[in-house]
Amino acid sequence: MTGATRSLVLMDMPPPLLVVEVVSPNQASSDYRYKRSEYAASGITEHWIVDPIGQKVTVLEWVEGFYE
Repeated sequence: MTGATRSLVLMDMPPPLLVVEVVSPNQASSDYRYKRSEYAASGITEHWIVDPIGQKVTVLEWVEGFYE
């Protein structure tokens, strides 16, 4: 990933153990709601949402079919 401006997780790849998402000011609803479904479908077991504007980090873990 040296020199890459972004990294992608494709459906044919094994899921990463962790995804860290930084909330984009223009896409906050996508970062908080819709991507969660995509990550669940990919089998990602831990998902962090970093919100620099709201100054918070949300940590979600896959537990019994849902992110908590």
